[in-house]
Amino acid sequence: MFSTTKRISMKVRRAVYERDGYACILCENGKSIHLHHVVSRGSGGTDEIRNLVCLCPICHAIVHGEWSKDWDFPFDRETAKDAIRYYIEHG
Repeated sequence: MFSTTKRISMKVRRAVYERDGYACILCENGKSIHLHHVVSRGSGGTDEIRNLVCLCPICHAIVHGEWSKDWDFPFDRETAKDAIRYYIEHG
């Protein structure tokens, strides 16, 4: 799921963390934050600030379709992806 071949610069990481309040944009969890590419690198996405959001590990797994239906969570993959798109477009 996660590529380690190309690292996101610390300057960009800090800017995204600050913009997103150092928390997951979907559930507001502030622990163990991951950066998620809105448009994946494989689909031509870049490491620019506007293409990155903060997600917690559970929300990140949900967005990537790697979640268990046993998890008691209020949204599914498509709802999460819609929320991310809205966040990017409307701040």
